[in-house]
Amino acid sequence: MNFWDTSALVALSIDEPHRQRALNALEEDDRMVVWWGASVEYVAALSRRERDGSLTNAEVTRHLAHLRALSRVWYEVQPGQRIKIPRNGFSACIPCGLRTASSSQPRSPRPSKILRTSVSSASTHG
Repeated sequence: MNFWDTSALVALSIDEPHRQRALNALEEDDRMVVWWGASVEYVAALSRRERDGSLTNAEVTRHLAHLRALSRVWYEVQPGQRIKIPRNGFSACIPCGLRTASSSQPRSPRPSKILRTSVSSASTHG
């Protein structure tokens, strides 16, 4: 299980220098832990790129759909939660208090599948 900050989430979607490293980390372990405010920061990063002309409105829309898909399968840390990290790190367990958007249902599709779908649709539409 890996903690994903906003810059890592952006790297998964947008072709940036660290994209391959982020993809490799996700392929290695697709259990994502994300801070509740990361979505807000992600949208701000997309807005900045749209304002500076490096993303079109259509690309922003596609990246927002990608974010929504990922947010359905990640574990989200809510404000005020205290999380004890086990001695051997996150990979040993899912800390209590972390949840998916729909924790009562199986996680599907896997984040790596979401990314492959997003990348393939981007290459056919962009």
